[in-house]
Amino acid sequence: MVEKHYKGVKYYNPNSDWHLKLIDVAIDKKGFEISESKSKEANYEASPAWVEMLSNFCDPGYEHKETLENGMQLASLAGFCAVGISPLNQPKTESKTAISYLKGSDSKKTKALPFAVLSKGAEGKELIEILDLHHSGAAAFYDGKKGLSEKLLSKALLYSKKNNALICMHPSNNVLNDGAQVNESLNGVLTGLKTSPALSEYSAIRSAIDVLEYTGGKLHFHLISSKESVEIIRKAKKSGLNVTCSVAFHHLIFTDKVNEEFDSHLKVWPPFRNSDDKLALLKGIYDGTIDVVCADHQPVDLENKACEYGIAEEGINGLEQMLPMLHKHFAKSKYWESILNAISINPAKLLNVKIEDSLNIWAIQGEEKAVTKGLSLSQNSPYIGELSQFNLLESLRN
Repeated sequence: MVEKHYKGVKYYNPNSDWHLKLIDVAIDKKGFEISESKSKEANYEASPAWVEMLSNFCDPGYEHKETLENGMQLASLAGFCAVGISPLNQPKTESKTAISYLKGSDSKKTKALPFAVLSKGAEGKELIEILDLHHSGAAAFYDGKKGLSEKLLSKALLYSKKNNALICMHPSNNVLNDGAQVNESLNGVLTGLKTSPALSEYSAIRSAIDVLEYTGGKLHFHLISSKESVEIIRKAKKSGLNVTCSVAFHHLIFTDKVNEEFDSHLKVWPPFRNSDDKLALLKGIYDGTIDVVCADHQPVDLENKACEYGIAEEGINGLEQMLPMLHKHFAKSKYWESILNAISINPAKLLNVKIEDSLNIWAIQGEEKAVTKGLSLSQNSPYIGELSQFNLLESLRN
């Protein structure tokens, strides 16, 4: 017996024959069925369920900011069928026991994808047991928002070729970025804070691509922010290298002009860059250079956010606010289809998540409602109070 019926749903899924067509969705106790729609216009939109590349649930070690149980619950309610979980808590995810602990948070709707650190203690010195931990369930390997030495990266890529493990790195020249907090620009200089040049990012990408070209393997640049980075990665892809990259969704919304406000809720890493960089990121998503758009969910407790900008912790709590904000800014733009691919199809492929039997349905238009803090234990979000028409109606699994 059909319990619900959505008619005239525009479906976004390039892997389906229904892509960009209107469908009807019938829902019963067993799941859902898709059929051709007789509607002449779209009343709803849908895509496969979303996959978050990498977020921090602060557990174990920092449960006052977020807990694993709470983080997985908010991800499920926000429409994510899988979440890559940061290894950078205390202790770091560098053992089978730690991976098992994180995988134990799986729910019926949302799968936990534990990342392991790339080096022991994430100190960038001694390579972790990549083969063993990948076999034990590590979805990928990542040392955090700092650069990697060419020596460590080359070893990691060589080992990863044996089992096709995904090596992730944040591109950063640690010398150029030492103590930096804002973008190197007029807006950044006027703050009086130490600045980060785009060079510190794209020079690290160039170096890493040289290593990748030499060793082979699979490399993912996590959280790029500059137009030069997009151009270099685009060229590397065209040359046939197995390279992918991701961008945090808030870098598609803000620029370094927000530095003028000294709003600690908008203090992030990498820093917001200029409008040309923002446009280049959007174009990179549109042409497939940028594979993934992620939330980069980083809960921060009130004590370390509601303070002077210079000493505040970096990070935005944004997993629940990601779709409302992306919808608000881009649903009527040419980028919308590509953004949906970058939060579902692409990260699912990178992290080996099956999303074929999932479906998220949302209203195209509706009453504007203020975005709320939601379930997160931390309130470090610049989006709270923003108005959005986005309304997730169903998050289905067959």
